[in-house]
Amino acid sequence: MNGPRLAEADQNELDGLVKEIVFLLGLRSADADATAKQLLHMTAYLRKRYHQTPTAEIRRAYQLYVEGELGLEPIRIFDAISLNQIMRAYWKHRGKILHPLIEGQKLLPSAERPEPTPDQIEAIMRQSLEDAYQRLRAKETVTDHGNAIYEWLDAKGLIPFTPERKQAIFKQALTALQQHHAWSAATTRHNPTGRAEARRLADVFKKTQLADGPPLTGEPLEEARRYAKQLAFILLLAEWIDAGVKPAEVLDQPPPAGAEPLPDGGVS
Repeated sequence: MNGPRLAEADQNELDGLVKEIVFLLGLRSADADATAKQLLHMTAYLRKRYHQTPTAEIRRAYQLYVEGELGLEPIRIFDAISLNQIMRAYWKHRGKILHPLIEGQKLLPSAERPEPTPDQIEAIMRQSLEDAYQRLRAKETVTDHGNAIYEWLDAKGLIPFTPERKQAIFKQALTALQQHHAWSAATTRHNPTGRAEARRLADVFKKTQLADGPPLTGEPLEEARRYAKQLAFILLLAEWIDAGVKPAEVLDQPPPAGAEPLPDGGVS
């Protein structure tokens, strides 16, 4: 993750992080749990408890929480208990995404694996990005399992697509999924239940593209988001390849201004 670890962050960076958390939780300055004294205590607790954690990871944990990705009930308080609850859910969420990559790297062969360090995660993701880049250059299939690399780049502010382009990619994903499920329904022979489900999903993705169509919800929405992020990741790699830009050159540059992770509403 980009950004300093909490032990290295200066007071302005910590204050900014805490203020962002308060904003994401929808707290007001008048709330008892958001008083200046409470925030001062929480800033100190953050630095002590998560001193080796990059500020970007704390920020990402709360962003995923408010987007409903961590499976937690709404929490409208900022204290040590809620902070630890959100961070535990975040580590679990991240572990599910990173597990296939860690397995592939054989970095942690033990059956009971310790939590990978930030440096290990950085190395895994850098290598996974380089591998995907080289596969696409060789015109081989590229799959970003669990959108892990996309999410990692997004947390670094390195997904440069505008909201409008993300929405266009999301629409491409809807069309592709409609075609995929329609093909599945047409070619499934010995599984009536599977054939019926494929027809249902093809209809769902077709209707949602109509001007007055119903919005996507539930698993179809999640499927569309996952596929859109996969499309966006491949498009990004293709643009780097066309421009002769290598992944390390992107990763070692400061994040572009305004390239913060965007809220869900398209690809992100």
